[in-house]
Amino acid sequence: DFLIRYILMFMMFLSFLKIDFKRIIHYCKRPWMIVTISVVQMFLFPALFYLVLSRFVSGELAVVVLLLFSLPSAILSPVLTGMFKGEVNLSVVLVVVNYIIAVFSIPFLFYVLVGKELSLNLNLMAYSLFEMIIIPMVLAAVVLYKFDEKVKKIDPYFNSISIICVFFIIIFALSPQHEY
Repeated sequence: DFLIRYILMFMMFLSFLKIDFKRIIHYCKRPWMIVTISVVQMFLFPALFYLVLSRFVSGELAVVVLLLFSLPSAILSPVLTGMFKGEVNLSVVLVVVNYIIAVFSIPFLFYVLVGKELSLNLNLMAYSLFEMIIIPMVLAAVVLYKFDEKVKKIDPYFNSISIICVFFIIIFALSPQHEY
């Protein structure tokens, strides 16, 4: 868990070295697009999947699916978006917004759809957001400010480094499951 967290932070750092902070501001100036995508992703999709699935499977399984679909975008999303030549700037904005919305959407969906009150550890979520996104973003901004030309020269290697990091995350995640 310890190593995985720092590998993810490093991967986010590499992703932030690729983003254009002016594009981030551009997306923030168009909040309706971000809000629409986030509402669909954080409210509509989980509710629809739960309502459809609850007709065909047991209640517990439907609740598990609701929880799974109501989670915010993974921290790894901007990394994968960059690997597949997608819009990393938009992915970063959506990850941050969805983490904030999740504080409200998950308890709301569980209360409305399942009839259960759910409380989340807001301090832990805020710390996770700070650790996984804000710290790598600030470090990347400082590195870009000081070494922009040097970063551009090594930029083509970032995807390969990220793939190696994903490999290590899988190894570290699966290694505790291995029976000796």
